[in-house]
Amino acid sequence: MSVAAIALGLASCNKGESTLTPELPTGHQVTFVANTESSVDTKTYLSGNDKSGYWVLWSEGDKIILDNPASSRFYLLSGAGTTKGTFHGYGMGEGTFDAYYTTASTINWLSDETEYIPGNVISSAPMKGTLTFEGGYISSEAEFKNLCGLLRLSLKGDGTVRQIRVYADQYLYGTFDVNEEGSAVIKYQPEHDYVTHNCEEGVNLASDKGSDFYMPLPPNNYTGVKIEIIDFLGKKCTKTLKDGKVLNIARAMITPVSLNVTGLTDKGILPGRFFVGTTKLVYFSKGNLYWDGDSFEFEENQYDCLPGWSSTHVDHFSWNKDAAEAYARISSGGTLSSDVLFTNDPDYEQYPNKDFTVGGVKGKYRTLTQNEWEYLIKNNPHKWTKVHDVNGLVIAPIEHRGTLLDSYADNDALAAENLVFLPAAGSYPYNNGESSCGLFNTYCYYWSSSAFSDGYGYFTRCDAQYLVSDMHYSSTYKFSIRLVKDE
Repeated sequence: MSVAAIALGLASCNKGESTLTPELPTGHQVTFVANTESSVDTKTYLSGNDKSGYWVLWSEGDKIILDNPASSRFYLLSGAGTTKGTFHGYGMGEGTFDAYYTTASTINWLSDETEYIPGNVISSAPMKGTLTFEGGYISSEAEFKNLCGLLRLSLKGDGTVRQIRVYADQYLYGTFDVNEEGSAVIKYQPEHDYVTHNCEEGVNLASDKGSDFYMPLPPNNYTGVKIEIIDFLGKKCTKTLKDGKVLNIARAMITPVSLNVTGLTDKGILPGRFFVGTTKLVYFSKGNLYWDGDSFEFEENQYDCLPGWSSTHVDHFSWNKDAAEAYARISSGGTLSSDVLFTNDPDYEQYPNKDFTVGGVKGKYRTLTQNEWEYLIKNNPHKWTKVHDVNGLVIAPIEHRGTLLDSYADNDALAAENLVFLPAAGSYPYNNGESSCGLFNTYCYYWSSSAFSDGYGYFTRCDAQYLVSDMHYSSTYKFSIRLVKDE
């Protein structure tokens, strides 16, 4: 069977440990070549339900630990991105010793946590080889074989994955021995009955194609398997293997599992919950809405807004209404565009939310109704403040117990208390016929989804002294839009 080019790699996660060669007081400086296992089939693109083998590629920072009295360590000198790496360190003693590739601090420990790395690069998959010392030097190349197999989770759906947990009736991590087949066999699992795959930056799922996540597991026939997919708000989608079903993980092989994920939120919203009715809760988007010329996006920071108009960054929107829906439209200068770019529900109680794609992620976003804006302002703590030298209104969620400040440094300061900030982006134009932005950094103007009459819509206006939720202006004015999602 021919071996194709390699699409999978191994990346080390050596936290807090130097990649420099340790200066041991005794022993010989040793440089040797280590090959990863090459006796299994590898495919550039893995699909379907057939098991596939995999190779491991060495990466910068990788280390090999020798099972000798000094636990000698050898660090990758060259060969990153290939199956043949040159390692350098200090050798101690004579004879043949077991050697381990590991990201743990001890050689016989399989971690309960792995890290997601973009591009389907695999982290923390341990390997074992042998090194023979003659006269204090290694006499030949060493081959390192995989101790685990890989679970490949292909997840389809909407939302952002922050963490994946796999539970089973059998041990999944801890101290291990190596059996005759070269597989890690867990002897002791000290605490919880699951392993965790962390996606610190969050991975946005796509409903039309699967997103792959690779987790190394000790070879076994697992029963009682439960998989939790968790988003950054702590919401979970739980999948359980049917009674009697077995998840087989084989050494040096990839076991694919495909799942449809539902119920997760996306990365575009903030974690704070806000009442907009007696029993109605919403999450705010992470920033104001803007159009980059090709797609809708959210501002990266809550305080981001423009003091004018740009064809590649439109953050002030006009509003129009017919008998069924309200439309937010961009405009060039003071002229309303004929292209409808955003549809919104004029009456939240009457019309369902609509799918809306922002930043490439589809979700059921909407704007608040006039009544919801009014309820939000009356029932959630708020204050006129300044963030990153931008004036605006800060609103606290229902769980907030602190004191609102006169100023906040940046997005991180707001995030520490789950606060929402509405920057004072003003109006564009300030008066009909003008082609410039007025009252920037002085007034917040935010459209609601409620129509006052044909050609007029309700909006919320606030400044340092006044906060009014039931004003209405001509839809040719261009105000900010801040989207929400229902809990």
